[in-house]
Amino acid sequence: MSVLITGVVVVMLGWMGITYFTETNIEKPAYRVIEEKSGYEIREYDAFLVASTKTQGDFDQSLSQGFRTLAGYIFGGNKSAEKIKMTAPVIQRKSQDDQTVAFVVPKKYTIDTLPEANDPRIQFEVIEAKRLAALLFSGYANEEDVKSKEKLLLSKLKADGYTPTGNSIYASYNSPFAFPLMKRHEILIEIKDHP
Repeated sequence: MSVLITGVVVVMLGWMGITYFTETNIEKPAYRVIEEKSGYEIREYDAFLVASTKTQGDFDQSLSQGFRTLAGYIFGGNKSAEKIKMTAPVIQRKSQDDQTVAFVVPKKYTIDTLPEANDPRIQFEVIEAKRLAALLFSGYANEEDVKSKEKLLLSKLKADGYTPTGNSIYASYNSPFAFPLMKRHEILIEIKDHP
């Protein structure tokens, strides 16, 4: 029995180590935390570039469909057959009729130097510098978790006197194979300056 327990511990530690070393150095958009609040942060983000695609379906279907489309692009599905380094987070935004899934593009590219996508569903967009409230959570995330965290962040913002100025954004920072307790997810909501 102790051999089994030791084996499980070794596997778990190895999984955690692989997650740490492969995923902590992934490029992410630059931001500064300007205020630590109770359970969330206020951040100032620099402008960054995304490749995005519109998707249909529920939360999981939309995320999966968008991820596959964008992964095809960065793995060489572009006019230059260029492989583009994976970054974080994967972003999902809901609008009236559909959802948008986006990959952050490495900083070395501009909108003019990105290879043209083979898939016409892929668009490129500069996300301008903005102020966002961010609520962090870990583990596996499903639609219920995301809605619950969004509701929680909105209630905290209201209690603290902040005014949201757009729809919430779900941001996922890890591969599906990351150690569950080390998975990082965030709900991001653009806000006006504090009153």
